[in-house]
Amino acid sequence: MSHFMNELEKYICTEAYSALFFSRSDDEAADLSLQDRIRSLHWVTSGFLETALDFSIPKVQDFIDEAVTEIIDINSHMAVEDKLAKLVICSKKIFEALKESRS
Repeated sequence: MSHFMNELEKYICTEAYSALFFSRSDDEAADLSLQDRIRSLHWVTSGFLETALDFSIPKVQDFIDEAVTEIIDINSHMAVEDKLAKLVICSKKIFEALKESRS
């Protein structure tokens, strides 16, 4: 029964997504402005953030790239369950990068 309820919730969220979360041009303009602002912070490095990430290790960079990809992919999903799954995967990738940096 629980599986059925989860699938039903996913179906309803997917079908009602455009009605509930319609994209307005104001939101799109604000998103673009925020993206530009984030890009302008390219000079901020992990050293400023005092992380334990060692980007000289290729595997660490790969984990971080995969985490970024998961975050970007969140918006391509409509169901809350799918968005949350992407966020969990992203977190795991970051923890893997931290673990790899310390070994």
